[in-house]
Amino acid sequence: MKKIGLQLYTVREYLNSDETIKNLFARIKSMGYTEVEPFGAIENMETPSRIANETGLAISGTISNFKAYENREKTIEFCQKFGIKNLGISASEFESANEVERFIEAANSLAEYLDAHGIAISYHNHSHEFRKYENEKTAYEMMADGFDKDKIGFVLDTYWIQHGGGDIRYWIERLTGRLTTLHMKDMKWVKNNAVTFAAVGEGNLWWDGIIEAAEKAGAKHFVVEQDVCDCDSIECIKDSAEFLKKYINK
Repeated sequence: MKKIGLQLYTVREYLNSDETIKNLFARIKSMGYTEVEPFGAIENMETPSRIANETGLAISGTISNFKAYENREKTIEFCQKFGIKNLGISASEFESANEVERFIEAANSLAEYLDAHGIAISYHNHSHEFRKYENEKTAYEMMADGFDKDKIGFVLDTYWIQHGGGDIRYWIERLTGRLTTLHMKDMKWVKNNAVTFAAVGEGNLWWDGIIEAAEKAGAKHFVVEQDVCDCDSIECIKDSAEFLKKYINK
């Protein structure tokens, strides 16, 4: 692992003005982050993308619901404006295997169109993709088999695979050569048999094994994300960065 990135959803409360974003980016650079990942609707990603360009932070990719890219010309214009080469897509829970198949077809169509403009897409999982459908397959299995292997990669989210009952390292290995980004998100147990998010290294996931597997699988980006923090999000990302320093250039 040569560098670490940050999914900006983690620090979303600091994205409300040019000034706060510039201050945020200066702070995360001092922690050792060299890449950022904007999220949301295209219009909401433009300001952090511009400031990332201005402040020397690379943009590893984006994360948005698939519908955010329905306007293909607008999507291409956005990517070209900020030098973005990879778009992360996600989807809401599917009601049937047929709905998953239709989504796969739509994703392959978008990937084909964007590929002609030098832009790739990658699928970001949550836990609902590990629900089994009437064909006895999970949505994630169908995607791994059905996505165009040359044009669609994966943003593999460690927390959500664990939450969905999947095996993190199995999926890293199965997606060898297709793993665009590893979302490093830890999970900890709390009272009443519940689990929640944790700074990387403060939960129960085995990062030695996960990072080693992701490196062997050819992951291009290693990105910290924490959906909910139990302290100030700046402290959480600082703790994650400190923990991960031992893996950089290991």
